[in-house]
Amino acid sequence: MQSFTVSPKEDGQKLDRVILHAFPGLSYSKLRAALRKKDVRIDGQRVKAVAPVHAGQTIAVYLPDAELAPRPRADILFEDEAVLLAHKPQGLPVQSDRPGEDSLEARLRNPAEALFPAACHRLDVQTAGLVLFAKNPQSHAAALEAFRGQKIGKHYQCFTTRPPQAPRGELRHYLYKDAAGAHVRVAQHPGPNTRQAILQYETLSCGDSGALLHVQLHTGRTHQIRVQLAQIGCPLLGDDRYGDRARNGALHLRTQALWACALHFAPALPAPLQALSGRWFYAPQKLWRYPPVEGLRMCPPEELKDLISTPN
Repeated sequence: MQSFTVSPKEDGQKLDRVILHAFPGLSYSKLRAALRKKDVRIDGQRVKAVAPVHAGQTIAVYLPDAELAPRPRADILFEDEAVLLAHKPQGLPVQSDRPGEDSLEARLRNPAEALFPAACHRLDVQTAGLVLFAKNPQSHAAALEAFRGQKIGKHYQCFTTRPPQAPRGELRHYLYKDAAGAHVRVAQHPGPNTRQAILQYETLSCGDSGALLHVQLHTGRTHQIRVQLAQIGCPLLGDDRYGDRARNGALHLRTQALWACALHFAPALPAPLQALSGRWFYAPQKLWRYPPVEGLRMCPPEELKDLISTPN
């Protein structure tokens, strides 16, 4: 159990918001369960409803201390007054639609701030890597425009079950979302519900367990790398949805081996992104914590610089 006193600034705010502010590591779902069980007290009285609270009241939450502990700190690699660049671990979403749920965005925000920092792009939950965040509406709009104009290069490394037939190349497919099956699929022809997906890849090394690829995205489609590589017979290791579930089980791999390890910014970016102009940012290799795969090792991201195509 932990308790705190409502501050004058919190007077009149809803109970759930005040509790989540006090305990940023507490998930919204666990708070709702605690309220249903009457494990929350205001001035010693059990409550189960979300109602306004008042300055000076004492709120006690009867949950294990581990559930009330602060969230882990985010790994911030760059920050100025306009943007910040952080590394997302596997298993953590970039954003969450539910208040109080853990996400990279939530770890970066002051609980009193409702909108910023805001993510400028997303990664799959089980994909680790670099994410750019904007700290105000102007930088957010500028970053979205830069991504649309391919002024920001997105670079990944991944382990695949086998090397592609051609050691390097460009893949172009038309993808559509199969909402019923929660899959993204490749269409035989472009259509009203399809979106073009383009990436370039280069095989960096091969081993008995598979291959290591460097991938540069030119579009940002849902599950794009996973789907396009699976389409050419080279699914990601650890990816049960589009890959080889039996092989992943034999290798004890539970998440896809995909790392967004570098971002590259075009020269002469407009304000408020000018501090990023012409720069490369690499994720420290220590932040990649994927289970070891025999015969395969991720390449230090800094060594990819000569393989990177400069954004226009």
